[in-house]
Amino acid sequence: MSIQEVRVQAAVAPLANFKAPYFTGDGDRPDALNRQVTVHYADAEHFNHGNALVACLLMTSVLRALQEFEEEEGDA
Repeated sequence: MSIQEVRVQAAVAPLANFKAPYFTGDGDRPDALNRQVTVHYADAEHFNHGNALVACLLMTSVLRALQEFEEEEGDA
């Protein structure tokens, strides 16, 4: 496994928590940033500064890792 592949894996690893399943019958809504809550069960309490920061960092790290991976693939 190349260092670029390791970096991509590290960048997308937090997506597992973000994409964790949640449905209204599952009990309490997750406090951590969650796609299901954000998209389907919007709640003002879920849209806090901490979750906004996590969303921005997650988006930035994934996009940057994919950009680096594509640049490396283009050079090969």
